[in-house]
Amino acid sequence: MSLPALQSDSVAGTAIWLNHVMVHVSGASDGSGDGYWSYDSTALNRIKYTSSTQTWSDIIETSSAPNSLSSTSTHVSNQKDIVNPETVFMWYNNGDFLGKFDNPFYVTTASSGMSFSGSLSVVGTTLEYSIPADSSAGTYQLMSSASSTAQLDIVHGSSLSSGSAPNFDQTKIWTLLSPYGDELDKIDLNKKKKVFSNFW
Repeated sequence: MSLPALQSDSVAGTAIWLNHVMVHVSGASDGSGDGYWSYDSTALNRIKYTSSTQTWSDIIETSSAPNSLSSTSTHVSNQKDIVNPETVFMWYNNGDFLGKFDNPFYVTTASSGMSFSGSLSVVGTTLEYSIPADSSAGTYQLMSSASSTAQLDIVHGSSLSSGSAPNFDQTKIWTLLSPYGDELDKIDLNKKKKVFSNFW
């Protein structure tokens, strides 16, 4: 299927490609697998939807646009990947607004049959995380009370995701969040409280 026609935005401005429809070029067109769309069927520049991570990305094969995608009306230079946006904004890299379209594969809430789980553990002076293979795909975040910015973005697919936290400080509170911001596990000093979140 083709994507919804590109629209203007009250903040980003009038779309250069107003009412243009990005056509499906290859792969899955229904969100069941990876798919590619482009300005027309012969254009080399494409945008890609990756179903396992619910991510839209820009595939640059020539010097022409689009060069950047975003999930809001604010242009971010050279941004290529956005996870589960409700709306996809397309830009030239100089900030010119190409247009926006509603993401046909947007997951509105975590109650759509997805199940998230993950755990944190302290091994010596290392904080380790583990997200099982059967936990739903998406970008999980490892947070520290030292900052409101994620210390680590964990892109989880269909296999086990595990690793260790960067710059682990045992005096801080560390939290593992689902792609929807739900707390899955927390380490508070050497005290551990586990929370499992399952949404059906």
